[in-house]
Amino acid sequence: MPPLLYLGAADIERCALTPAEAAAAVREAFLARAGAQAVTAPNMHLSMPGRKFSAKAALLPPGPGGDALAVLKWYGNVPGNAVRGLAEYNPMLLLSDIETGLPLALLHGEWVTAARTAAISATAASVMARADSKYLGIVGCGRQALAHLEAFAACWPIEEVTLHSRR
Repeated sequence: MPPLLYLGAADIERCALTPAEAAAAVREAFLARAGAQAVTAPNMHLSMPGRKFSAKAALLPPGPGGDALAVLKWYGNVPGNAVRGLAEYNPMLLLSDIETGLPLALLHGEWVTAARTAAISATAASVMARADSKYLGIVGCGRQALAHLEAFAACWPIEEVTLHSRR
C-alpha cells in the first residue's frame, strides 16, 4: 500500500492555488456533475447536544493530473471549542483512488473549504453579474469573507467593498 500523504494547513497554503484556479476547478466539477461524469451523495449529519459532524462525498472524473478520485469531506462543528481555545469548525478531506480504493491523501480542510465556497460564489456571479461590476457586498467578516473578496477581486475590478458583521 502506498504511503498516505498528509497535507496540513501550512502545506495547503503553500500550494498557492489562486482564486482563478479554484474557480476553474469548481466550474469543471459543476460541468462534470451536470454531464453525469461526477457523482455526489446526499450529505450525512450526525448530531449530539453541543456538537455536529457531517460528511459530503463525491466521485470525480480524471482532472488535470489524470487521476479519478473519490473524495470525502468530514467536518465537526463544536461551538464549545471556543473555551478550549480551539476552532469550532474542523474540516478535513480524504482522497482515494477510484481504481483501487486505496486512500491517497488526507488534507486539512479549512483553506480548501473557504476557497471552494468562494469559488462557487464567483462562478455563479460570473454568469449573473455584469462584466463591469466594481462593488461588492459581503455579509460576515471571517475566513469566508476574505476568501470571497480574493475570489471576486480576481474576476472583477472591485473598487468598493461593503462588509457587515454582527460583531
